[in-house]
Amino acid sequence: MAEPGADIMQWPDSVLDQAELERLRPQGVTALNSYIYQSMIAAATARDMSDEVARVIRNAVINAPNDGVLNPQLSALGSAGADQVAQLVKQVALLRK
Repeated sequence: MAEPGADIMQWPDSVLDQAELERLRPQGVTALNSYIYQSMIAAATARDMSDEVARVIRNAVINAPNDGVLNPQLSALGSAGADQVAQLVKQVALLRK
């Protein structure tokens, strides 16, 4: 989704272990998404991890170019789907509190 060569934010290894993602890849999207969302929830509830994620996001935003990092061709896809996904993630997060 990023512009070719863009410097994009990466989740810290303490949140998303790339080796674990590769191990789960053959099991399909459900296994990957389960691991990803469980990892995000764990990071959000652990003070040290949430502080680390906040630092990574802050640095990515500060260092982002003025024209952003998204591939300009993405606008052809629209944005309603992203809004729907955000709403579902929010609903799940609220249920887990």
